[in-house]
Amino acid sequence: MGPKNAPARATGTLRHILYPVEFLPDSSKSAVYVVSLAERYGATLTVMNVRENSPASPNTPEPFTEPFEHWIIDHVPQNSDLRNRIHFERGFGPATDSILDFTEKAAVDIIVMSVRHLDPVMAAHLPKSDTAHELVSRAPCPVLTIR
Repeated sequence: MGPKNAPARATGTLRHILYPVEFLPDSSKSAVYVVSLAERYGATLTVMNVRENSPASPNTPEPFTEPFEHWIIDHVPQNSDLRNRIHFERGFGPATDSILDFTEKAAVDIIVMSVRHLDPVMAAHLPKSDTAHELVSRAPCPVLTIR
């Protein structure tokens, strides 16, 4: 939980979970966990992918993509009612800003994301800051990272 987190609610429930993914297909362990969490709490699950180098096109809605359909088939059991509560969101621009904008707009309760282990020497030479670190630092809700 980062410094921008709002005080915890006393209800202990999750209504909306955001799962940002970098690539589809997604073979991470976090996909299995986020589906389980959404099913357990009866929460809405939004799977989000951000196009960092593409501007938003406000007049053209983002179509329900084939990779996302495959993500549902691969990760959500056929008979699960989660299939009625899952959505795909496309973000544009810097990943952290796009994810945080959606988090606030959609009243997200928790962000669950996969993180990769990077060699410290390699990480120090990456051209952009670490999205997970930025999200934890700036998010208004808890961020659960899964390696």
